[in-house]
Amino acid sequence: LFGGGPASPQPNPLTFEPMLSLRQTGAFRQTAASPDGAEGARVRSCHTTRAGRITTLPTCATTSLRCNHHIGQLPARKPFVTRGGRSTRRTRCSMSMQAYIVEQECGDLLRKEVPVPPIQNGEVLVAVKALSVNPIDFKVKDAAGLLEMLCGGSYPITLGWDIAGDVVAVGKDVTQLSVGDKVFGMVNFPGRGNAYAEQVAAPADQLALMPEGASYETCAAATLAALTALQALDKGGVTSGSKVLIHAASGGVGHFAVQMAKQRGAHVAATSSAKNKAFVVDTLGADEHIDYRQQAFEDVVSEMDFVLDPLGGDNLDKCISVTKRGGCVVSLPGPPAEATLERAKEAGVDAGFLLVKSSGDDMRSVSELLASGALKPHVARTFAFADLPAALTELAGGRSVGKVIVTV
Repeated sequence: LFGGGPASPQPNPLTFEPMLSLRQTGAFRQTAASPDGAEGARVRSCHTTRAGRITTLPTCATTSLRCNHHIGQLPARKPFVTRGGRSTRRTRCSMSMQAYIVEQECGDLLRKEVPVPPIQNGEVLVAVKALSVNPIDFKVKDAAGLLEMLCGGSYPITLGWDIAGDVVAVGKDVTQLSVGDKVFGMVNFPGRGNAYAEQVAAPADQLALMPEGASYETCAAATLAALTALQALDKGGVTSGSKVLIHAASGGVGHFAVQMAKQRGAHVAATSSAKNKAFVVDTLGADEHIDYRQQAFEDVVSEMDFVLDPLGGDNLDKCISVTKRGGCVVSLPGPPAEATLERAKEAGVDAGFLLVKSSGDDMRSVSELLASGALKPHVARTFAFADLPAALTELAGGRSVGKVIVTV
């Protein structure tokens, strides 16, 4: 589109690369093939010489940077060309995208056309290819107090934090990622991730490169749930020889925690229903299985070094009772009651609440585990973006094995 006059070389498709560094100039010069799936903002007029070099650089109205993330969406029309080989047509591409909005407490997920988000310094714009839904999503949807605590502010909100996709624009001060990179991560948690959308503005330091050959669906699955498992095991100091108990082992967090603990050389006992025993033992690698419907886990295990409890309440008290002095219990639903904390203190057990936090370093650790084959996300079911509300309903049923994914 910016190909210049008749004497220019064949420059189509287009993209741009830094002439110096983005931090220095934000300028780009013409090179190779355009990224796919880019959507977004107005692109101001761009002039080229007969040699095809840009002399008036395109500026993106979404990012206020000179960049290339909208080139793939420019209309396939020939520019007006003067005798000097200059393009005079001012071209535009869409400034909107589709996203799901919750407008009030317990409100429906409404699919709407909204502006493409601007990116700030240190951020990249990601064209989302797959996203993951989590229990926290429908909890925030239905509880204004939780929304205020985790995200700040009030409704409306675009839910979601887990994404996998392609970088289509890079903000100032971003050096570790480039346009065209395939990335995944948990965005701005706690905070507003705005992941139920076709494009997401994300801090570059919260993302990791996808492993070679990995699918968008696999990587989207290994985000919030995988980071929760990783950060919990780190908090508990789980290492080779540790005795570990993982509750709800067939769920999103649980199935990652079992695999990560085994990768560290721990002995893993895991709870689930009987129908998921083969998955927990044969697929995930747990050493012991406890059918929570038929057995009281406190009668089966004792002297554990680490216990991961996604249930809370009375279950947390029982977890403390099977943990050895000096051991650790991590509770995921929320902070333990004062009475529970007192019992843990008397037992010499470190019991506490873990709120997962976005971390590019931890995402890179997850990426390495995926690349090595030590971590294999299980996708229970995949939904199209148009069916995202059904995906959340599926997850809320509480019987999903592994993760529920939405493709965009």
